[in-house]
Amino acid sequence: MEPKDLIESLSEVIRKYPRSGGPDPKGLQILRGGKIWGKGSADPEVIAKLLLGTQFDGKKATASCFKAAGLVTAHYGWSLSWKEDFSLGAYLISCLVKAKLYKAWKDFSTRGRPDHWLAATNKRIFDHPEIDHTTEFKPFEEWSSPQDELGNRLVKPSFPQLKETVWWPDATHLRNAYGIDEFWNPSTQKWNPQKAPHEEFTRIQPMQWVNAIHALESVGYRVNLEVLKIAEVIEKDKSRRLPDSLEDFEERVKTFDDLTGSLDKEDPKRKEAESDRKELVNEQKAIRSRRSTFTRAIKRANEKKGSIFYHRVFADYRGRLYLTNSGLSYQGNDLQRGLIEFAQGRKVAEADWKFIWLHLANTWGLKGAWEQRVADAESMQSDVLRYAQSPVETYDEWSQAPDKWQFIRTCFEIRDLLDNPDHPSHLICELDQSTSALQHMALVMDDPKMMKQVNFGPDYTDIYQIIGDSLEFDVEVSPQHRRKIAKSALIPFGYGSGVKKIAEAYDELDLPCLMVMTYKERFHLAKQVEKKILKHLKSAGKYKNQMKKLAGELLSTGKDHFFWKTASGFEVHHYKQTEVKERERVLIGQVDGKDKYAKLVAYEPQSQPDADKLKSGLPPNFVHSIDASTIHSMLVHFQHRAPITCVHDAIGAHASTLHEVTEMFYLKLHILYTGFNPKMYFDHYMQGSKIPLLQMEKGISPETSELLIKSQHSLT
Repeated sequence: MEPKDLIESLSEVIRKYPRSGGPDPKGLQILRGGKIWGKGSADPEVIAKLLLGTQFDGKKATASCFKAAGLVTAHYGWSLSWKEDFSLGAYLISCLVKAKLYKAWKDFSTRGRPDHWLAATNKRIFDHPEIDHTTEFKPFEEWSSPQDELGNRLVKPSFPQLKETVWWPDATHLRNAYGIDEFWNPSTQKWNPQKAPHEEFTRIQPMQWVNAIHALESVGYRVNLEVLKIAEVIEKDKSRRLPDSLEDFEERVKTFDDLTGSLDKEDPKRKEAESDRKELVNEQKAIRSRRSTFTRAIKRANEKKGSIFYHRVFADYRGRLYLTNSGLSYQGNDLQRGLIEFAQGRKVAEADWKFIWLHLANTWGLKGAWEQRVADAESMQSDVLRYAQSPVETYDEWSQAPDKWQFIRTCFEIRDLLDNPDHPSHLICELDQSTSALQHMALVMDDPKMMKQVNFGPDYTDIYQIIGDSLEFDVEVSPQHRRKIAKSALIPFGYGSGVKKIAEAYDELDLPCLMVMTYKERFHLAKQVEKKILKHLKSAGKYKNQMKKLAGELLSTGKDHFFWKTASGFEVHHYKQTEVKERERVLIGQVDGKDKYAKLVAYEPQSQPDADKLKSGLPPNFVHSIDASTIHSMLVHFQHRAPITCVHDAIGAHASTLHEVTEMFYLKLHILYTGFNPKMYFDHYMQGSKIPLLQMEKGISPETSELLIKSQHSLT
């Protein structure tokens, strides 16, 4: 069948399913507007196109229900309750299964709540073009409302959260002539109205954070054709491409099922078999996820090659900016970032070369101070040119790099620049804040010792490598991969997560030493890494504990959420609400020609605050909101000067721009903590809270300020 036939067959199912003699499912009633198909009803063919234009393979069935419902409600502009979304989504997923496009299987192997997962049964759906409202071949219109006509949202709320409590920035906020309404005056230690020369307010200006989104959305990208070609060659090479599945997966699962079925529930051998089965299923999911992400990136790159494209951007509830996921963006995985480059090219001066070599060093996994990494990378020139000359033949060598696709992309750039000094560089060189969450924790705690540990000051310290080198393994692990393992743990740690999230990160990390580990071994590694982090960075643990205590005290005053403004005018509305289990009937497949149903479980937010989640969420959310305002300021500064992009706390720019990026980053960070102190602003906006943040009422100390001014390695 042609894709058109898929649409027709699915739309027919949507129109007619089910016909069991009983009452119609709630989801079907919603689609029909409570009536028989006709005026006021949704169009089954339109719905079919929306569903086929979205990939659900390898996704959780419950999450897919809300995704499917969101596609339809955004298209028609409907405003449904949480339960109506769940009912509508369950019906739509049932239609996909009834049309024999997907099936669902129950997974007991997750570290969290068990769930059903969707698996494609008709592989032709992978050839169907995906609907993409998040990338365009021309710049997006600037935001003038909290949601655009395609359903993209400017700000996404915290989760779980009732729809009624979600913040929708109104027109006054988006077009506020005065931007930030107050500022902290360090001289008088008071809050003063924001004032500036009259001519600066002759026209209405958006808030700084909104301007930052406009700046990021105005950056044009293109696909690097050389990287795409190599990825396609590797994908076609059965000996080198990522596997589709574990060998004999189905047979091995059946063996475990037969064994557990023959043993008593209390038999230790049964429990061991169940544990081994969970491990096997998790390995299978990780393999399928890596494979799916890889092939999807190639598909999306082919759709966009030869064109300039732009990304829609949104802010999360802390103000962090995201390129909306489309399967191909600079905020994606290593392959995606290797494929993406700036559409605009800029010449590279002699002084800019250090950033090219530094980018090569970082993607290869070299460690040390700037100067050392640059020197070590330069010494690799002969190998770099050899890899660029014969990338397929040398794949087994350069693919050992932690970020292999970005590494080979940089090899191509060095080759081109050496061949032609006037070559316009499109390469995105990245400067990454060295554990930005930890850096802000050190600044908020006003702790010079911790600042030095996380690269504030004139001297270089690689905390990733220090922690990585202290880890104990049963096999030989390279220094580069040790560093990657430590870094991958510090990211969820900075988000307030613990062992579970770190272990999940290791499940997805494409490193040989992790891929040969079992599920249990990766979990034990995560526990070891967390202990090492707390041992080396004591002030980080102290910061978290004090912020959790503050959160508890605020909740005891009757607060049900936390609110504060950042330096860029962004409003943080931090909710975490309790949940109640709800179930929805959904078709999961056919057995012996008969439909088989299951009850999907979802958790509906309630009006009561979840005190534990609010307490654990406040420490990371506060520092991430500070970091977000720093990035906002950087994006606005460089708008109309030179394109820059970001991956949360990392800044990507042309090599020729990075001198100014480095200078401006330290300047704006220093201004943020001296002229506009985040601690004071937080206290002020906690609705008149009498509880000072961390019992500190003054700004950073002179010693802390001096270390910040003298920093040279915080951007690595």
